[in-house]
Amino acid sequence: MCCGNNPDLAPAVNTAKCWAVPSMIFAILACIGFIGGAWVQGIGGILGLVGSSIIICCVSKPGEGAGSVMAAAILQFLGALAMVAGAVIGLIVYFGVVDTTKVTCNSDSDASVTTAAEQACFDLVLGITGIFIFPSVGLGVIAGILMLIAGVMSWKARSALNSPKTAPAQVAGVPV
Repeated sequence: MCCGNNPDLAPAVNTAKCWAVPSMIFAILACIGFIGGAWVQGIGGILGLVGSSIIICCVSKPGEGAGSVMAAAILQFLGALAMVAGAVIGLIVYFGVVDTTKVTCNSDSDASVTTAAEQACFDLVLGITGIFIFPSVGLGVIAGILMLIAGVMSWKARSALNSPKTAPAQVAGVPV
């Protein structure tokens, strides 16, 4: 069962499984960042993908998997951090390109007057750069938020799995 409808599990565990699904989808999309040079977001995507996979597949019985869910929560938190850091790096790169383009496209070294050719150069370079950077930044922010929520829900699921109400009836073979 993939999303939150297992009556044997605590509601917090079902909620964590539900939040892991969109986190996994955006983590997969973030792995595309390796192609475009957004390697920080790509690493965040891998962390989020592993974390959400653990939540979805490794918690199926009541009282089991608290350690796995804790590992998934930590991976989700690290993935969210990498996603947001990658988005910030993307913005820094974009504004660096803006400054460089202002200098490069200004052919007559007169900063007060911009010719039509200089403006066309500026628009072309920033347009092409923006086409690649802004979708990556947006994807990183959305994926980071989803991974953060999935991490929080996983942390709550770990608490639910560790509670005495859902703990296994035996610990190390000794009846409780």
